[in-house]
Amino acid sequence: MLQIKNLRVEYESDNKIITAVDGINLTIEEKQIVGLVGGSGCGKSTVALSILNLIEKPGRIAGGQILWDGKDLLKMGSDEIRKVRGSQISMIFQDPFSSLNPVFTVGDQISETIRYHEGLGKRSALLRAQELLSDVMIDNPALRLKQYPHELSGGMLQRVMIAMAIACGPKLLIADEPTTSLDVTVQSEILQLMIDLKNNLGLGILFITHNLASVAEICDLVAVMKDGRIVEQSDVFKIFEKPASDYTKELLKAVPKLKC
Repeated sequence: MLQIKNLRVEYESDNKIITAVDGINLTIEEKQIVGLVGGSGCGKSTVALSILNLIEKPGRIAGGQILWDGKDLLKMGSDEIRKVRGSQISMIFQDPFSSLNPVFTVGDQISETIRYHEGLGKRSALLRAQELLSDVMIDNPALRLKQYPHELSGGMLQRVMIAMAIACGPKLLIADEPTTSLDVTVQSEILQLMIDLKNNLGLGILFITHNLASVAEICDLVAVMKDGRIVEQSDVFKIFEKPASDYTKELLKAVPKLKC
């Protein structure tokens, strides 16, 4: 479905070129959750932004291909890539508080996406937004539609972001650290929702995280990043049972262990 081939992303700083992503290769298929794991600053989020051609200056995509159903996303014009965003590939971010507009209701923000991509009228789009809130297990969705972001909890806001992301029936969902700011109980609920989306909607999911416990719970395949490169890529069982790279071994050692 999605193939990343030899992707290279650079940033210019003080007349120096900094390589953020250095020739990575990655494939995501339908009904597959691929974990992209690594420490802060290793290039995970840059990969996500590259897929939707959202790298801004002083950054630039210096090489490679990102093939979506055989078409190179990096060669698409601005109008063509906008049609892909949201309707075919969607993204949810780690901080829903900064991603949602505080002056518009939840219903207005979800329905705006639907109206743009699906061409529905305001009333029909709001009804669809209510259904989506129900789909992501938000209680009393009719009430939540009328509320503003500051009136909802962090867990609810992340579910709103997921509802917006799946509103137009995308094939691929990019989840960039979607559980970072949530408490443990809510994290578990969001992870289960990801699994349900994969199983019920047939989504492919790129799950970006530094949390190996989350990876073990939901991912089928795992790619480990360090300094802009993928140092190891395998199915989730092999990564945990027999890691090949020294960096992966160090990451596994850093996972806290409970003592009884």
